[in-house]
Amino acid sequence: MCKILRYSICISHYVLTYLAFCHPLECTIRAFSTTPVSQQHNCWLIVDFDGTCTEKDTTPLLPKLAAEFSKDNESERLKRLNTFASLENEYFDLHNTAMSNIFVDGSKVSMKNALESLDDVSSTITKKLSDSGVLFGMSQTQSDYEDLVDYRGDKDENNFDEKSKLRKGCAEALANLIDQGWNFGVLSINWCPQLIGAVLLRPVSNIYSAIPERRNRKYAQHSFLPKVWSNHVSIDGIVKLEVPGANAKKERIASLKDSSQYRGDSIQIPFIVYIGDSSTDLLALLEADVGILIGSSQTVSKFAERWNVALSPLSSKSQEVTSTRQGQSSTVW
Repeated sequence: MCKILRYSICISHYVLTYLAFCHPLECTIRAFSTTPVSQQHNCWLIVDFDGTCTEKDTTPLLPKLAAEFSKDNESERLKRLNTFASLENEYFDLHNTAMSNIFVDGSKVSMKNALESLDDVSSTITKKLSDSGVLFGMSQTQSDYEDLVDYRGDKDENNFDEKSKLRKGCAEALANLIDQGWNFGVLSINWCPQLIGAVLLRPVSNIYSAIPERRNRKYAQHSFLPKVWSNHVSIDGIVKLEVPGANAKKERIASLKDSSQYRGDSIQIPFIVYIGDSSTDLLALLEADVGILIGSSQTVSKFAERWNVALSPLSSKSQEVTSTRQGQSSTVW
């Protein structure tokens, strides 16, 4: 049985909802999928990828994928993985230092600037990673990633399918929500949109396409056209940072909120639900109409405490949420 806890983070008119339970994404989206889409709203569900839709962070898979695509011999593979491990350790050291500076007694840094300092650490290591050639050879074709995450052979020592596993019920829940007429997008700092496509979008699309009857006939012809906002790694192993961190995520949500659409004589107001799991998602969660944080991030808990963010339990009647954002900046369940 899933145990659901919600905490509302109230800063000005914003609401952040924090969920921690066995299969959070499945339960959360199931609640939304029972709620019909309002004709007055252009409803969006935007999700983070690593740690939100997947059980684990897929970043450590990327150098292993590059080694596979490049057909590295054992010596080349070990050199690649050891270089990545060294950069990963350097990242954690710099991140811990940045966190210590943020939470030093008497510090008056704003939450935005604090998160920017963590983004800077990530950008610094990403630049070093690009220069190192660790991701040289990354395929630009999604089907290549699909072949690896589908492989079940005895020689799969990398265990790509297990390490890129989705949370239980995630794909089914997303497909059902899209079937109800919701728009869907992925907003991630992951470096590889092809991996996002292979691991998440493909199973969601397959399940959505196989739904025998559209329960909501009005949206029977609703197409699966997901948006993906992420970083990109070239075949040369160079990472292009289009979503470098927390502030970039917030800006993307803010831009989407400003994109009202006209249908006939009426205007459709964007209503955005964002789901994430880490401090990188914090500003986007606050910017969205409804923000849902899953998992148990200690970093997010520290930020909440440091900036006097109030947390309160989620009502079991979350499925009764309605899209009533007209002249309002947030929705409270």
